[in-house]
Amino acid sequence: MRRQTIIGICVALLVGLTRLGFAQWVANGSSIYYNNGNVGIGTSSPTYRLFVQASTGAAAIYGNHTATSGTVYSVWGQTISPAGVGVFGFASATSGSTRGVLGQVDSPNGIGVFGNARASSGVAYGVFGQSASTAGTGVFGSATATSGATFGVQGRVASPAGVGVYGLASATSGTARGVFGRSNSTAGTGVYGWASAASGNTAGVYGWADSSAGTGVFGNAAATTGATFGVQGRVVSPAGVGVYGFASATSGSTRGVLGSSNSTSGVGVYGLAAAATGTTYGVYGVSNSPEGYGVYGVSNSPEGFGVYAHGDMGASGLKSFRIDHPLRPETHYLLHYCTEAPEPLNAYSGVITLDARGEAWVELPDYFEAINRAPRYTLTPIGAPMPNLHVAVEIQGNRFKIAGGAPGKRVSWRVEAVRNDPYVQRHGFQAEREKPREHQGRYLHPELYGQPKERAIHPEMPVPAPVEHVSP
Repeated sequence: MRRQTIIGICVALLVGLTRLGFAQWVANGSSIYYNNGNVGIGTSSPTYRLFVQASTGAAAIYGNHTATSGTVYSVWGQTISPAGVGVFGFASATSGSTRGVLGQVDSPNGIGVFGNARASSGVAYGVFGQSASTAGTGVFGSATATSGATFGVQGRVASPAGVGVYGLASATSGTARGVFGRSNSTAGTGVYGWASAASGNTAGVYGWADSSAGTGVFGNAAATTGATFGVQGRVVSPAGVGVYGFASATSGSTRGVLGSSNSTSGVGVYGLAAAATGTTYGVYGVSNSPEGYGVYGVSNSPEGFGVYAHGDMGASGLKSFRIDHPLRPETHYLLHYCTEAPEPLNAYSGVITLDARGEAWVELPDYFEAINRAPRYTLTPIGAPMPNLHVAVEIQGNRFKIAGGAPGKRVSWRVEAVRNDPYVQRHGFQAEREKPREHQGRYLHPELYGQPKERAIHPEMPVPAPVEHVSP
């Protein structure tokens, strides 16, 4: 009996050793390894070192690290090739809401996908996403937590020439977006850029477009109510610029900043100088060209205004109209200048024919007496001398009477009156006005009085030097 038992054990060992002779795995302590080919799970023809194929279940490969502390990884991918990819996700379906890589966290301070380009030089990418679909998304991040400092996508680099998040829409047509940000929160931000460096030519958000009809940065606030902003810029520096637009092309109809509104009560560009003191400007425009315009306004409506001032309008130079010269319109302009006076005047004029007694009543607009006071009269006889021509009855009921003229002859008349509508009654006017304290010792045009430009009341604002960022 004992001999039969020994023989059975030897046979079992022989069978086991024979089978191990054909085994592909090699034991090394508590580990096993394989170096002779590809390994397939769910497939008999693996094309990669480890090929897992599944047609059922939620995940072909599932990694779960149960440690509750420490920097742990459920799945870790690493490559040392200069063109390698640590982790590559490929969703080959040509339709549906597919994801090449999906990252998800339940922590209120978690990050769905975190990319770290640790190289201190070179064109490194924390996260690089690519989509060939006409409606695809290169990188899509969703932070569904309703509280906490969450990030749909966060990119970080340590290189001085690195890019935290880089989006490239390489399609040459269509409504492509290099980076698209969206927020459904009533106080949310679609795209938020923060350049926290205290020095250097930094950019919170920098947009670049090579297309002849492209847009470097485009902001769209689609909400139909609320105080929304397509693009909002804010600075705390005393020499900062909230929004700076620079059109570097030396020809063409370029715009440093273009504002457009389709609303019937909208504002294309709105400037607000909220400080309650100081020489502030809601909108400040400068042109260095001898034929340039500091601010240029156009109205395509016959009822509109190219430039409109809600309140008093002033100028330290001449006020004129400029039109194409009626006799030489292709080569010359024609300018006419405003008549100035130390008081606001309205002028009315005309030509009237005298009756058989050498008299005439001149009818003025029915609103004349409602907006005017202190009228002055000028009468000029036409066709014959009229030494006795005079104003027989001053303005009453919006008309006045001329008498003492030659019967049947014509008289040119002009009435000037001081403006006296409710606005002038409320605000008044002054021909001479003392400068406020902050303007005293300074000039509108210091060069006309032999003074340096530093003593100007309205000094030219320094224009930020164009920052030539390197094209991605």
